[in-house]
Amino acid sequence: MKKITIIAIFVIAVSAFLVLKDSDSKPSVQVTYTASESMQPMHKDNQEYGYQVEIHSAVLSEKGTAITFSDLSWQMYFKPKTEGASDLVAMLTNIQFTSDNKAQEMPTQLPFYMTYDDGQFTKLNLLGLGEQHTLSVLPKVLDLMSYSLSAALTFEDAQGVKTYRYTQKDNAVSRTRINTASNPEREEEEQWQLTLNDNGSILVGIRELNYHNQQVWQQGGQHYDVVQSVFVRPIDFSSFDYIGWNNNQNATVSTAKLEAKQVYDITDENLLSHLTELKSSLDTDLAAQLGKYLLANQDQNEIKSLLMNHVRLNSALIYALQKAQTPQAEQMLSDLMSDEELGQQVRQKIVMALGRFENATNIAFSSLQTVADNAENTALSNMAMLSIGTMNRFSPMQSQQVAGFLNTKLSDPAQLPTAILAIANSKNPELVEKLPNYLHHSDTQVRNNTIKSLAHKTEYQDQVIASLVRAPHVTTIDSFTRVYKQANYKLSESNVDRLQALYHEQNNPLIKKRLAVILDI
Repeated sequence: MKKITIIAIFVIAVSAFLVLKDSDSKPSVQVTYTASESMQPMHKDNQEYGYQVEIHSAVLSEKGTAITFSDLSWQMYFKPKTEGASDLVAMLTNIQFTSDNKAQEMPTQLPFYMTYDDGQFTKLNLLGLGEQHTLSVLPKVLDLMSYSLSAALTFEDAQGVKTYRYTQKDNAVSRTRINTASNPEREEEEQWQLTLNDNGSILVGIRELNYHNQQVWQQGGQHYDVVQSVFVRPIDFSSFDYIGWNNNQNATVSTAKLEAKQVYDITDENLLSHLTELKSSLDTDLAAQLGKYLLANQDQNEIKSLLMNHVRLNSALIYALQKAQTPQAEQMLSDLMSDEELGQQVRQKIVMALGRFENATNIAFSSLQTVADNAENTALSNMAMLSIGTMNRFSPMQSQQVAGFLNTKLSDPAQLPTAILAIANSKNPELVEKLPNYLHHSDTQVRNNTIKSLAHKTEYQDQVIASLVRAPHVTTIDSFTRVYKQANYKLSESNVDRLQALYHEQNNPLIKKRLAVILDI
């Protein structure tokens, strides 16, 4: 499987605005939307409009594994240029684009002109926006939002020319493709449904658009499903200032520059050699491509066999699955983590990988929580709790669940020491603020872990030093010394005085030795 081919398919698919139709017989990425009564058009009487647009795209392997995927969304607002005119001034805001779970830089807003006449958006002027910019798909979205009951409409994309005839029943508009030219290497299915508003007096009467498309590609003996969903719904209009934009208004909007990535031709024959290379290089491009190859060509038992039979490569293999950053990778790691036959060491590595899995879903969180709650395997349980803390940084969407879970663990005496370290890993300010309460805990391990967690923060130095002076212990003094020497702050004069007084009071040579390091004596 050559990644350059996969990328080419995905780029062509997006530029052509291919979209999916749900199918029980083929693998698909299903996006489900429900329109409630509250989702009625919220346009004002002065003909001001707002719409939320969402686009979900993916390329799937023959086995249904997502090889690459993206999500693009924006809020679109427009109004007549002058009262009663069909010429519109428009603005995109809240533009968000993620590719393979990686957020891409987008402009904060994008102004443009267009015309709406008898159901059709035409005369689009993107004011100099570069043709290669991600937002250049906007014309295709407006094509999807267009219809005509009086004549067939023809649209052109990278796949050719397509002509549609439209019919209306009640508030629903459907369309039928009337030119049947097809590409023998691609099978296409699509579903388009436009719902109109009851109010016929407004200029733009669109209430909702649902569009799904799936194409099956056959290239070089490889099978791919290219799927895409587009959903448009009305939102409240948000006012924007129109000051007469010029035709080069968007010329300076930069196109995200993706770094050139090395393409690896991975096969069953060279899989182990690539894993060996990854073990030493930790190259993220190689890791991602290896992970996706494994998921597309190996089932769970085969990956388990690789982990057990190639012990020196299991870290690289787990890292590859982590960097694949697909839902299938997350599920695979979660399933492997629960397999006791893999052994403690391998399972601990998987636990750490799940904590660092970027933009993880509830699958990873729930799997780690199950392990963390299992008191029968203390080492793995503690590792899972630490990884849940780490998850807060790599998966912001799970932050609320992470905070709730760690907060409950503060009430569990058996897991309190680890919970404190997990909170430090999370870097959640509200949870970290609770840690000073444990600086004077009767359990030395709890105190020690709290000092480790706070010693690098200058704002807590008074409380940490008070704990050390009040109950000096070799372990806690040593922990503070190690963390403080790597911290980016200096102790206040009053705290230096307190530690100097402690130094002179001490008879324990180990404590005096560690204090001397802090005080540069």
